[in-house]
Amino acid sequence: MNNGKVIWITGLSGAGKTSLGRLVVDWLNKNDKVSILLDGDELRQIFGANDHYDRTSRENLSIRYSKLCGLLASQNIIVVICTISLFHKVHTFNREFIDQYFEVFLDTPIDVLVKRDPKNIYSQFSKGHLTDVIGLDLPAEFPKSPDLVIQAHHHTKIESSFSQIKKSLSEFLEKK
Repeated sequence: MNNGKVIWITGLSGAGKTSLGRLVVDWLNKNDKVSILLDGDELRQIFGANDHYDRTSRENLSIRYSKLCGLLASQNIIVVICTISLFHKVHTFNREFIDQYFEVFLDTPIDVLVKRDPKNIYSQFSKGHLTDVIGLDLPAEFPKSPDLVIQAHHHTKIESSFSQIKKSLSEFLEKK
């Protein structure tokens, strides 16, 4: 019996995907679940895609992430992936390709993201030093039917987001 699953955490840059993903993986591991964290930025380096941010390259890379997640899940691993990948094509592919798939959308207003800006993406964009930024000059296609939407605003703490995801994931993790 395959107990592998994919938990796909998506949202714009700076939304807190990786921070939340780390908490989820720690929680899974403490509960004796075989899990792994895949981060979009790290995967981008591994796949050698650091110079390709246009829409087509981003979509193709996201599909590669999906296939990797599916492979790992087929080996009874719970995969937690944190990636922007805000394209309907990718969300549809994931639902068709991955048997046990749970999509989390971190819905964070752009003004909050601009204020956080941990990678200086938004400030570089505003200075004209950066293009092909999802949610700015590349349209974001927010998930149409995510399994969980977490509204993150200025006052939202990561613990609150983690509490929401933990509650929803408990039921999903029990599915066979």
